[in-house]
Amino acid sequence: MRTVPFPVSVITTIMESGCPIGITASSVSSLSMDPMTVTVGIHKGAKIFEHLRKSDAFVINILRDSQVHISNRFAKKFGSSEEQFKDLKFHLNQHVRLGAD
Repeated sequence: MRTVPFPVSVITTIMESGCPIGITASSVSSLSMDPMTVTVGIHKGAKIFEHLRKSDAFVINILRDSQVHISNRFAKKFGSSEEQFKDLKFHLNQHVRLGAD
């Protein structure tokens, strides 16, 4: 992550219902490579917070400058997870990975 200046990311995971959920994060930091450890600042009142705590997996999707629209979509405080992912390409298996443009 040292090669990406001031990255904006979308953190994604899967809710217990099987639906994807995500949040925009600008405070993702690498702490260690062995073991791989990162920090992400997420308010405990955020709708994704409990889903991340309960999940075995999550994905850090680092966005490009051309993906501001994705960052804005996941930064909204209100709205459903269905609205977040509407018309977006993403891969859903044990975790959620946004597709590349």
